[in-house]
Amino acid sequence: MMRVFLFIIFIFYANNIFANSIDKLPLESKELIRTIFPKSYIRDVSIINRRNYKVELDNDIIFHFNQKGELTEINGLELEPIPYHSMPKEAYRTFLDEVKNPKIINIEKKKELFYIKTYDKFDLYQIVVKADGALIKKEEIIRR
Repeated sequence: MMRVFLFIIFIFYANNIFANSIDKLPLESKELIRTIFPKSYIRDVSIINRRNYKVELDNDIIFHFNQKGELTEINGLELEPIPYHSMPKEAYRTFLDEVKNPKIINIEKKKELFYIKTYDKFDLYQIVVKADGALIKKEEIIRR
């Protein structure tokens, strides 16, 4: 009986710690995650250097946000690619013109530039696009 009681207290305590870390995440960040991956839930939130957030989802996608809650990076997987609507429409239109049947595995945002790692059926590319849709660079990293 005592073990059950201690287990319940542990679960309650662990849930409160986790809930508090999610509560520290800015609202803009939570809304962006819900928009991009509406069926996923937040598995873990870490605060890095007291200013940045690392958020892991149940599908193993990892988001990075700055202290204001602005997206700085998304790391995906080949099995769970990142949806196109995680960047401005103009940027992903240009992106779609450059790569046929792409699957995004990483997006890093620096100021107005989006650094996108993507692959199609055969090749891995790094594409740099401005938020307004201007193509800055397209580089083939690996040819399969």
